[in-house]
Amino acid sequence: MALDSVLTTLADGFRINLDSSGAANRQFVASLLPPPGSTDDGGLVTVTDLVTSIQITPAPVDLGWRTKDVRFQNTDIADTAVLGGLPINDLLALNVGSVTTGATSPPGVPGLIGALAGTIPLPIEVTAPTTFPVTVDVRCRIRDARGQVVTEVAWSLAGTPAVSGTGGDIAPPLGRAMDALTLVFDPFFAELVGGAPPVVQRRLEAAVRLQAAGVTTGWIDLPPVDLAVPAILVPTIAAFFQDTNFQSHTLVVVPASSTLDQDTVEAAVGTLRDTLAPLAATFSFLGFFLGAADTVAGLLASGSITFRKADQIANLSDIDIGGGIFDTAEDEISSVIVVGPPHRRVEGFNGRDFGTSEGQIDFTVGIELIVEVPNLHSASPPSDPVGHVSVPFPPAGSRFLFHDITSFGDELSSLRFA
Repeated sequence: MALDSVLTTLADGFRINLDSSGAANRQFVASLLPPPGSTDDGGLVTVTDLVTSIQITPAPVDLGWRTKDVRFQNTDIADTAVLGGLPINDLLALNVGSVTTGATSPPGVPGLIGALAGTIPLPIEVTAPTTFPVTVDVRCRIRDARGQVVTEVAWSLAGTPAVSGTGGDIAPPLGRAMDALTLVFDPFFAELVGGAPPVVQRRLEAAVRLQAAGVTTGWIDLPPVDLAVPAILVPTIAAFFQDTNFQSHTLVVVPASSTLDQDTVEAAVGTLRDTLAPLAATFSFLGFFLGAADTVAGLLASGSITFRKADQIANLSDIDIGGGIFDTAEDEISSVIVVGPPHRRVEGFNGRDFGTSEGQIDFTVGIELIVEVPNLHSASPPSDPVGHVSVPFPPAGSRFLFHDITSFGDELSSLRFA
């Protein structure tokens, strides 16, 4: 079989071996698995093919070798005419010199007759199995469920020198195809609403190209493997504090679909902290939540807490947060903390029933999973991290006598999850 066909058959036998033991931390290790029997004792890929070559082979020549004493007609070395046998008695005579031309009848020249044996070199075609080392190249792609190449993945190759990169198009350097490929996906977040965490589907595709003895195959696609990347469940918790800097009485609200209650909100924050802590070194944006998690958990477990499970509250005057006759949540909120998955939004309204005429403020969670607003007493309160507060409708209008609405502090009358 031609070497290119042998290499193609070998390439078709490669497979992707996937180690998913680190899936909980969004880490997978992929390596190329050669066909059984295609590696030598050192683990190098080899291929064997029948090769025909011209070899100079010593051919035996045996003409025999027999000797007899004879008498030649003359001394010409090229003349093989024989007169007869050589009389032994004449050789014993004193005058030995006469043997060559002596009186023996008929006279002659003594000598030997015989044959040769040996070898001569002959060029011969020889076909024999020959083993060649194989160079393996690989290229990989990671696609999402729609077939698009993903970007939210970091990769690295085992071995020396270290090689790493980002993105779903992966082309290891030549000669590094057999090194283990580690994939680390960015965290995917989903809201904690009960049940098993949703899974984000990814697919790893690979193609190999083999080379041996100057023969190279084309790129040959291998069967792809699926990667199930579990999402991290993030509880949605909105805490509204009566005073600035997260002080005094607190109204804690979670969506109607949440699995949490007043006894479990603190533990939910701690669980999320423990889940994210191993990822902090890789994903620096998690540092803000991890730095605030213990403080937030403590705020949710201490002080005067009023808990509600609802997608919206049309009138905060219906909620008593202080125990006194006039201690309702309406016009009492001065600071806010929102924990939730990215894009989770809480809308606050200075008017009841979500009216926007007196102003609206939105708190939108980013990849940091938390938004803190320590002081609502302005028309555009700053957030930490920055940029997660927007004001679709600025504060406006007035209430009661001589009370102009110029900020959101001590003004909120309704709120809802978006």
